[in-house]
Amino acid sequence: MFWLLTIAPLLVTAGTVTKISEKRVIVEFNNGSLPPLKAKVVILDQETHKEIGYIEIVRVKDTRALGVLKEGSAKPGDTADIAASSAMDDRREPAKANSNAAPPNNRKEKKRGSRLVYGAGAGFVNTQMMIKTANNSGSLAGNGFALKGAVEYSLTPTWIIFGSIGLHPLVMDSGDSNVNSINTNYLGTEGIARYAFGKRNEGLWVGGGAGYYLTMSSNLSPKPTNEFGIIGSAGYNIKLSSSYFSLKGDFILLQSKKIDDYTYQPYQFAIGGVYFF
Repeated sequence: MFWLLTIAPLLVTAGTVTKISEKRVIVEFNNGSLPPLKAKVVILDQETHKEIGYIEIVRVKDTRALGVLKEGSAKPGDTADIAASSAMDDRREPAKANSNAAPPNNRKEKKRGSRLVYGAGAGFVNTQMMIKTANNSGSLAGNGFALKGAVEYSLTPTWIIFGSIGLHPLVMDSGDSNVNSINTNYLGTEGIARYAFGKRNEGLWVGGGAGYYLTMSSNLSPKPTNEFGIIGSAGYNIKLSSSYFSLKGDFILLQSKKIDDYTYQPYQFAIGGVYFF
């Protein structure tokens, strides 16, 4: 009798997994001794007898207990051992061969970047203007420097909206003392939808959109009117820790104009970069 009383607390209360539905596991305890509510019950593989997970008891009735699978896996026929749970802590790793979940303390939560990022950039703008008359044609060209603030918003991991506002030049040198050169500065607003072939902040992308350019200053009198342009764009993003740098090139087709017998068709090539932080 003494030995029975001594070893009674050490007796193992074991059961058998009879049914599993998603994370809900039913265990049959044939000896009639049921675990208390919220008890942790270890699941042992029926063939290898190796720990493969554990459940937390949420309901008991007659000889059955309902548990929620907290870690690892379980299947009908596996052994449920409540005695081992008293020595178990959250650092236990289930058997890899039968586990479908990582231990809670080892699971790293993936950080999600903000959908909205801001940046600043600069660029070199080359302007070309084709001039045609009924009997002749020619061209003007010039270079200017642009500054802009930018913002990007991710619609999806691959589709991103790019917007910018800043100084946009239209410079053309006639090369002829009898013909005035043009030096006009606009407040440029641009919107581009771009498609990323890789990650949003790393890799090649292409896009297209439009720009509206409000006249700020010019050496011409009267001042040129505001301009509207269609933009084709492509670039490559370079990841820099938590930020990234976007190298980009734009082709901007501005509106054609007709003055007297002259038809003007300006277009621009812009090369530059934007740093997003």
